[in-house]
Amino acid sequence: MKTTSIPATRFALLAAGVAATTTLRPAMRIVAACLALASMPSIASVKICTFPGSPTASLDQAVARDVFAAAGITAQLVQHGIGDGDDDGVSLKELNRTLARDCDVIAGFPLSTVADASGGKLTFSRGYLRAGYVSIAVSDANPDSAVKDIVAATYASPAQLIAVQTSNAKLHLENTSALTIEAVAKGQAQRAIVWYPAVVAYQHAHPQQHFIIAPAHSPYSDWQLVFAFGARTAALRDRINAAMSALSNNQRLSTLTREWALPRNATDAAAAAKVDAMHDRGESTFASIMHASSNVARPGSPGL
Repeated sequence: MKTTSIPATRFALLAAGVAATTTLRPAMRIVAACLALASMPSIASVKICTFPGSPTASLDQAVARDVFAAAGITAQLVQHGIGDGDDDGVSLKELNRTLARDCDVIAGFPLSTVADASGGKLTFSRGYLRAGYVSIAVSDANPDSAVKDIVAATYASPAQLIAVQTSNAKLHLENTSALTIEAVAKGQAQRAIVWYPAVVAYQHAHPQQHFIIAPAHSPYSDWQLVFAFGARTAALRDRINAAMSALSNNQRLSTLTREWALPRNATDAAAAAKVDAMHDRGESTFASIMHASSNVARPGSPGL
């Protein structure tokens, strides 16, 4: 069913415009109402973007298709709506510009309970995938090898913040999650702190490689993937949440996300409940793209 969605605040404007014409002749009232409606931008088809290069891009698109269809909202996936950004990620300025111009909704937006970099300009759905950070190691690692106590992490990411909290750890920093995982696979680090979806993607590309997965005990490790709405589409949040609840109840959402789900030994039920409660209340004060700064030097720079 094709629908046109108008944010609730614009319904109020439309009502005010119609009320102002009540003293006019019927024909004039109809014309005035039509002009008021035509003057307001509406969303005939919601444009959904995903983050370029994200390992979950295909999942985010699949979830978006099913959720928006279940909500009865016509949507189209935009392949290049979000720019590549710089080597530290996509800036919030770029995201805000994208939501004002090229995209109406971002699928696969990582949401945390402890980081706030959204500026309060975005509205978020409930989560559809717990996508936290984990600690990985290879099963045949020698605990007394030369890489003992070396922890690999991705530069300027939550992984780096988690790694620096590890006692007596020596950091091995890489510029991408794939290279961070590879540092463990090649024996350059004893273990790594990495975003779990990146581990799934790496194992898809290297099916012969297996890792021991353990929790990354840190407030920065818990993230969920959600839909992020700009000002034009904020009113869609409740419909999208209701659609996700329906897809959860019929197991469709778990079917879509099963291979990306965190292993049970790497989950924290209490933390998950806290994040879910925040989403249900509609709070958006703890949102962040997965970007973090640190004083640790960049790979290849002096001091590493």
